[in-house]
Amino acid sequence: MKVLVNFKNRLIAYALHEILRKIENVSPCKPEEDCKDPRIILTDYFSLSPQLFSKYPKAKIVLIDTGVREKFLLKALTQYKMAGIIAPYTDINLFKKALKVINEGQIWL
Repeated sequence: MKVLVNFKNRLIAYALHEILRKIENVSPCKPEEDCKDPRIILTDYFSLSPQLFSKYPKAKIVLIDTGVREKFLLKALTQYKMAGIIAPYTDINLFKKALKVINEGQIWL
C-alpha cells in the first residue's frame, strides 16, 4: 500500500518515512516525489488543506496528533473527511494495525 507522508515539519516527515519503509507491504512516498494514487495520507493539523483532498480524492486522510488542542482535532474531524487520528504515543504495532484497518476502509480514533 502506498502511503504519502505530508508534513511541513521535515524532521517528523523523515522519521515517519523511515518507520514506514520498515513495515511490510507499505511503500512510503513524499510530496516532492512523484507520488501517484496513495491509499493513505499521513499528515498533521498544520499541513491539512483543501488542495490535499482535491489532489488525492481517493486517498484516506489520517491525522497524526502532534500535540494540538482537542478543539482543533474536533475541527479537523468535522471540517475534513478524515479516516482517522493516530495519537503520538501509539506504539509501532498499534500503528501498523491502524494503517491496516484504515486501508480496509474503517475509521481509526
